[in-house]
Amino acid sequence: MLTIANLQLLCYHHPMDKKYLDEVVTELLCEMAANKVEINSLDGGIWKYPTQMDSKIENKKIRSKSKKEQASEENESGVILNIPNYDLFLEKISKYLVVAEKFYGQDKAYFMIDGKEYHKRLVLDLFLNATSFDLYEIYKYIDFKKKMLETSVPLGKFKLGEFDAAGEKLNIFANIRRIKFNMEAPYAFEVSFANSAEEFILPSVLFGASGNIVQIGAIQNLHKGQNSALKKKLDRLLRKIDSGIVKSGIDQIPYEKREIEQQVTINAVVSSAIFVNFFESMGVKRFVAPDFLPLRYTTKLNQMIENELKRSGGKGKAQIRHAVEEEMERTQFNMTNKFLYTFMRLALHFSNLKADYNPEENKIFVSVAKSEFLSNGNLLQQIVEATKQKKTQKQRQRQPKAKQQKLFCLLSLFCTQTLDNRTQ
Repeated sequence: MLTIANLQLLCYHHPMDKKYLDEVVTELLCEMAANKVEINSLDGGIWKYPTQMDSKIENKKIRSKSKKEQASEENESGVILNIPNYDLFLEKISKYLVVAEKFYGQDKAYFMIDGKEYHKRLVLDLFLNATSFDLYEIYKYIDFKKKMLETSVPLGKFKLGEFDAAGEKLNIFANIRRIKFNMEAPYAFEVSFANSAEEFILPSVLFGASGNIVQIGAIQNLHKGQNSALKKKLDRLLRKIDSGIVKSGIDQIPYEKREIEQQVTINAVVSSAIFVNFFESMGVKRFVAPDFLPLRYTTKLNQMIENELKRSGGKGKAQIRHAVEEEMERTQFNMTNKFLYTFMRLALHFSNLKADYNPEENKIFVSVAKSEFLSNGNLLQQIVEATKQKKTQKQRQRQPKAKQQKLFCLLSLFCTQTLDNRTQ
């Protein structure tokens, strides 16, 4: 029976063991229903996550709260995991964990967790990075995320090209690296501009590839605090990207052009443009980006409420909750808009890109046409042109004859010339 009371910490088992998996999943789902997830660390500490999610297993709602708690509207998460067949769910979770525990193995030492707690945390993060639609179509989602970890992505820092920035020649670099499992995606793609003395890193595109589809989990500024003469110069220069936007295809975007222009971060637009162009040159024609991850949102919301209540000594609970919810809603609204508008903005600059939002799946899909974009000399297009790779004769000879083999077959050839040849 799925209750917290009858769950105990057991010895370590291989994740393929069905009984062991059932115990891991049961404990996690009951704790999430109770809005109190706890991961025990090896040093005796506890990682606590106020992550709330209800689950329906074969049409039966799983709860671990008392009747009083169940009757409280405050404890209704509004986020539901749908599991039509529990045995099939466990089978897919098992296969995912076999891949994920190997892929993220180096993170165990960082979080000081192992065994059952490690597997529990991996499943928790799987849920945290899901949209509401993903949680409803859970089997497809798990398969997609598993394939994302199985798709090989060469790592390293390499030169993309050179760009003349107001009379100064700048090198443009890309760095692809793995990131920890608590992030929105397994990899970060980071673009930087550098001269002989300084380097400025643009916002990181967090991504993963599942077959021939690349998913963008987030665009984040992971290198805050950069303050240099090069940064100031680029800030002034990149503002010019707002001029000369291609108008073809604007009728396909359900927002006003001026709104799309204004509600974006230019540095994020540049990172995204170079990112899409780079992977398009490797044969990728379809990109997808989820707009809202409900469990990440509610977890952060609950953490902020808990922190504010501690500061107030537990007084004014209703007022504090209302104030925090309003602040979080404004923040999330702006973040979601900027994220989605970034891809719509790309479709305004490049006539061979099409951005379509699917409200049912809560995702935006960016597709690339076969034809080259129609350049109008805009600065963003000039930057992207500077990063377009010109393959050497040796690379052309080594390129697979098959029209579309594995996703990163050509990328592997290109990354043999990396400056920082990291493979882990």
